[in-house]
Amino acid sequence: MGEQQLFLLPDEPLQPVIARVVLDSRVPQLSQIFDYRVPENLRDRVRVGQRVKIPLRRAQRNFGWIVELVENSTYQGQLASISDLVSDVVLLDKQVWELAQAVADRSAGSPSDVLRLAIPKRHAAAEKAYFEEKQGCDAGEQVVSGVHAETEIVDPPEAGLTAALGSEITTQQEKDLLTENTASGVRNNQTVLPEYGASNLAEQLIAGNKINFVANFGVTQLSTGNWVSHWALQLVHTAALVLAQQRSTIICVPDYRDITELHDALIALQLGEHTVRIDAKQSERKRYTAHLRTLESEPCIIIGNRSAIYAPAHKLAAIIVWDEADPLFNEPHAPYMHTRDAAILRAQLTGCGLLIAGHVNSAVTQRFIDNGFYLSQDGAPRRPRIWHADAAVAEDSFAGRIPGAAVALIQEHAKQGPVLVQVSKPGSVRVAACTMCNMQASCFECRGPLGVKSYRGALQCLWCVAQAMPWRCAQCHGDRVFFTSGGSSYTAEQFAQQFAGTKIIVSDGQTPVLRVGTEPAIVVATPNAEPIAAGGYRAVVLLDVWNMLNIPRLRVAEDCLRWWHNAVAKLAPDGVCLVASGAGPIVDAFITGNVAGYLRRELSARAELLYPPMVRVASAVGDFQALATAREVLANIPETYVIGPHELPGNSWQLIVRFSYRSGAQVAAALRALLIELAVGSTVATRLNPRPKPRVRLRLKFDDSSVFDEVQQEVFAEY
Repeated sequence: MGEQQLFLLPDEPLQPVIARVVLDSRVPQLSQIFDYRVPENLRDRVRVGQRVKIPLRRAQRNFGWIVELVENSTYQGQLASISDLVSDVVLLDKQVWELAQAVADRSAGSPSDVLRLAIPKRHAAAEKAYFEEKQGCDAGEQVVSGVHAETEIVDPPEAGLTAALGSEITTQQEKDLLTENTASGVRNNQTVLPEYGASNLAEQLIAGNKINFVANFGVTQLSTGNWVSHWALQLVHTAALVLAQQRSTIICVPDYRDITELHDALIALQLGEHTVRIDAKQSERKRYTAHLRTLESEPCIIIGNRSAIYAPAHKLAAIIVWDEADPLFNEPHAPYMHTRDAAILRAQLTGCGLLIAGHVNSAVTQRFIDNGFYLSQDGAPRRPRIWHADAAVAEDSFAGRIPGAAVALIQEHAKQGPVLVQVSKPGSVRVAACTMCNMQASCFECRGPLGVKSYRGALQCLWCVAQAMPWRCAQCHGDRVFFTSGGSSYTAEQFAQQFAGTKIIVSDGQTPVLRVGTEPAIVVATPNAEPIAAGGYRAVVLLDVWNMLNIPRLRVAEDCLRWWHNAVAKLAPDGVCLVASGAGPIVDAFITGNVAGYLRRELSARAELLYPPMVRVASAVGDFQALATAREVLANIPETYVIGPHELPGNSWQLIVRFSYRSGAQVAAALRALLIELAVGSTVATRLNPRPKPRVRLRLKFDDSSVFDEVQQEVFAEY
């Protein structure tokens, strides 16, 4: 067996007879554990956590994961035998398997769906190269994979830990990140920690506490010369202190830009050898190699996007989720579990600490703070100057989109360094709004935004392309429009004419830019695509506030607050932010910094309407008869409110279920049982069965707040 002898675990039972296997199948009725006999030729190699080939019915090439080895089976029939091992490597960690079961139970899903997210596709060449290298480095030392050893590591990792502890930190700002903290206290019957430094954060996480942390604004220069956001360096310092205690940390961030910042900070602290990067942009080879590294019995710092929450980690002490309200944390694949919710489940299962951090809290986080679930921070973080353009300023050549105060601010500060202008969307499309009430003009057919796609184009719907003239506002009945958003490219073209000779940089999803220098420039960027400027931006202009506020989404307020705070966080210490348009409680909360007060009022209103996060919600999409049956099944569960079925485009139907957190387990179990029952009752056409029972379609999605967006309001009005 060569190098694969490295994976034998001495604490496993010798000569196991029965393997309990969870099938890797998307078929609901097969989402259970089956017993298989272990053939004699595999009994000295088989281990819990290995991927195996198994027969099922007539098919001989099915796959599954061994989750338990036992001596006897409760099954009375004749057991089939495992066909072969896919690999001797133990890829499924016990903690990951427990998490997969918990996630499946909460979301009415299948553990095998979670395992597909957690464990990357096997790459045989990467596996061979990885362990050949390990053999050369460890010279016969046993490598335990999949089930982490419980013995202490005698020699702690040395590289970079002295820097992480502060002895080689080169700037006073980095020292402040590490050491600033004060004693804990109590406010409003909640345990609070006035201001977190890295030492304080690490101590609380190792103790197993759940913490909310609102980061200070600003950027920091590393010893390598690179600039990163203030939050990235502080989280890395925290993870380094946890690592110094021989414990692992998982840091989940929304996208590759954030991962790059964390990676740069870890390299600057000489912690690259103790870092594992799990990135959606990685090749299959690198992703599989990273998974093998996380299986080692050595603490590490794991950084990555939403799938990193499922990574194995030796002696996990801390889970950190940065900017948890970012929609990129919404898992698009079954069972659709949000990274934040998976992190909470894992913290509860393992007893590790949990840190939910960002520049601003979401309504979900505010609810947890008010309930005492999170330790909260006392006092607001340091904020730059934020002011609002006077609405009375006469409109200039930008047709009302940019007030004169914003033009003057850009002209003044663009001479000193980079200025950031945040716009609502990429491209050159211009979006229309009513001149009387400022509401975004919408299509009467599909409710999509109205606008023009060229300089002399006619007003039309940007979704269904229907012509929109004549048009009349549904709110104030006005019949004239102005253009509130021209997209990043259109805005850049206007700036090139207005500020001749000034460098114009566009950063959006189509043309991303990660960093800019200190030279004078106007950076036009969409939300979440703002580059980091060396030393910070001299000024930030939030241009399309009205347009952002008019997005028809339940959580538009939280999205706007997060977009604006993340942009302002990239300011220089003496920089200034100008809100170019918009008004109302959301804008007031941003300018004054009283976000917590606004979120509490929002939560109170949602409680009256039975909207998330005050209740949980699930949606079921499928055939009318299946949804009617689901409605009957849910009728007897307390604190459960069912809406529908109502028809959707494409000849399908939707059922919406609102339920209390106490009833969540019952609702999930009932819907999962129905899904399996419907799947068992349907068949497909075969040569022996040319007239099958019709296949019943039913898709379940839990904690999906999109069903409460504007397109659904007419549905809720009926109930």
